[in-house]
Amino acid sequence: MSASTQSIQVYVFEDRFYVPDVGRTVEEVSVDIEPVRTVAAVDAAGLAGALQATIERGNPRIPTPNRNSYEPIIIKASSAKSWRDFEKRALCFMITRYPEHFEVVPSKRTRGGRWDFNHSNIGTLPSEAGARGLAAWLVEYVKSVESATSS
Repeated sequence: MSASTQSIQVYVFEDRFYVPDVGRTVEEVSVDIEPVRTVAAVDAAGLAGALQATIERGNPRIPTPNRNSYEPIIIKASSAKSWRDFEKRALCFMITRYPEHFEVVPSKRTRGGRWDFNHSNIGTLPSEAGARGLAAWLVEYVKSVESATSS
């Protein structure tokens, strides 16, 4: 990632959006960091506020976590039993904020229940859409996934 881009992560777990701030290591690895903002999955205005706070903070530089002792903060924030439990029941959105647009890559499930981001279902929104437009897109996407799985 270059200095002109920003990494944003959004998770949906048990009818709630989780929006952690994202730090960037010297190796350019994005890592979820505190705070983790949570809002109801139907609350587009609350999600927009959480996204705006994350956008304003940017991706601060952080030390590289120790792989052997690192526990994803999203597990504690969501009260999931484990990473595997979280991944099986959650959606994840990898969002990149470029100067001219947002690129949103939603997770899909593999046969084993893991996330896959290597697909063509990528959303693009103009930067002018801002946090409100991004929140509206995410809420609508989650609704469409829920209606597809319930039919």
